[in-house]
Amino acid sequence: VATGTDGQVLTSTGAGSPPVFETPASGTNTPNFSVTLASNQTIPTGTWTKLSFATEFFDSDNAFASNKFTVASGKSGKYFFGYTTRITNLDDGENVSIKLYKNGSAADVERSMGSNFSSATNAGTNVSGFYMINTSVNDYYEVYVYHGEGADQTAEAAASVFFGYKIIE
Repeated sequence: VATGTDGQVLTSTGAGSPPVFETPASGTNTPNFSVTLASNQTIPTGTWTKLSFATEFFDSDNAFASNKFTVASGKSGKYFFGYTTRITNLDDGENVSIKLYKNGSAADVERSMGSNFSSATNAGTNVSGFYMINTSVNDYYEVYVYHGEGADQTAEAAASVFFGYKIIE
């Protein structure tokens, strides 16, 4: 096998043929965004509640506004989303769940949801979800959280993030 140059990748040319070094196709994962809560948020018990993400780390296409990401014209396609938070003061065995919503409803009731259970009394419990979805223009995405503690609890701003990016195809 020949030696490649900086920035090249080794590519198969098929069974029985030696691989070759090639420069990969270029592209950018835009639009992309990453946001967090501006401050801690009170989450009522026993109900799905939208997380109010308001502080942007970055937003390449200004597509995140009013606590949601909206797919702009010419930007539809496959996207990868991630979302996480920590709910305070859950007791041993109590649950917290998080899920992605698309156009006001759960994007996929089971596959977009992450769940976790507290392992101690009055513990902060992290929960995360990740989801890849094919989008259309004007689809919008939000993140909701649920806990069953029995009283209002807090989603911690320092542990809450929602991010996403368009996948290069």
